Amino acid sequence: MVASSSDLQYSDVESYSSHRSTSASENYVITGNPHSVILTPRSSASSRSSIAILNASLVASSTEIYYSDVESSHRSTSAPGNVIAGSSHSISMAAIENELMALMDSPRVVHQQTSTSLCVLIGGMEYQYQHSHFNFSVFGNQVRTVDATIEILSSVDFLNEINPENGGLNILGSGVFGSVFTSKHLVTGKRVAIKAYHNEDIKHIVAEARYLQVLNTTGFTPQLLGLLPNPVDPREIYLVMEMVGEGVTLRKRLEKNDLSEKDKLSIALRLVIGLHSIHEKKVLINDIKDDNIIIYGTDLRAKFIDFGHASCGFEKSYKGDTSRSYHLAPEVRNHNPTTPASDVYSLGDTLGYFSVNKLNSLVYRCKRPDPVERPLLPHMAGELMVLLK
Repeated sequence: MVASSSDLQYSDVESYSSHRSTSASENYVITGNPHSVILTPRSSASSRSSIAILNASLVASSTEIYYSDVESSHRSTSAPGNVIAGSSHSISMAAIENELMALMDSPRVVHQQTSTSLCVLIGGMEYQYQHSHFNFSVFGNQVRTVDATIEILSSVDFLNEINPENGGLNILGSGVFGSVFTSKHLVTGKRVAIKAYHNEDIKHIVAEARYLQVLNTTGFTPQLLGLLPNPVDPREIYLVMEMVGEGVTLRKRLEKNDLSEKDKLSIALRLVIGLHSIHEKKVLINDIKDDNIIIYGTDLRAKFIDFGHASCGFEKSYKGDTSRSYHLAPEVRNHNPTTPASDVYSLGDTLGYFSVNKLNSLVYRCKRPDPVERPLLPHMAGELMVLLK
């Protein structure tokens, strides 16, 4: 989780020692263990006390931090949790934060690969994963990936909407990986959609944010506002997007049975053009279905909304049982990598629910078992334009 300015998270000693700022290394000796880091002034004559950074879970439950005098290093039985203390004195979080800020060249937020949380680390560093598309670093209030810069937002700028029927969050929809609820952005006064994840690894959350940021200019995906730390649980981070229309999915709109044949053909054309625009950005959606598309506006515009399975710059293969994922291409259900042709298959499967006879031939060709025989998106767009005349 990205820490707010008042939430100090722990870092392991080895990482801290090798990436600390120059001013800290010159003035302080760094000791401790993976749960607490002690900064002790090098000057024995100094009256300043060494600073202990607490375990993240302890910070969440404690409003005070204990520190020790320079010549005292035994554990105080009165100190909470795993805090190293000598002659124990409690100081406020604001005071300890001021101490830490004085040591830093600049604060950086980084991801610990062994945790689902983001941690504040003096001096900063980048984490490298096996695949470069997951690499990212955080500088101040920005997350930087290989091709996108994502803003880190503040929870104080959002007011979550309440469902009057149950008194809980106003949930738009839920899936395997998370739920989407509505909130008001107090700075702009606009409604937004916030995606909360179910125990998803932070690198995959950043990856989804990256795809949306890269696709912002296509006009066929929700505009990304940024990443939002959960102020209550430091292990969670949310995705904040524009609220598209009233959140009506293609499935719900088709169930209303109020669309004409021309309406459906127009939506089909928009989806084809949109998917082509997304593919032009080298992004594969890998999970196209009527529940992952929003229809909005009087002119029936469309946006793809779920990029939890998307990929950009690498092959994506599904694991586990995909036998009932009928919207996926047969080669993908057989655990082969996704391709632009597999997205075309899924789009064709979605168009099959339109129940338009003029689309039957196109749907059939999109769903051919051999990916090579499936039509290209520009050709599909041309065919739909003819049908709309």
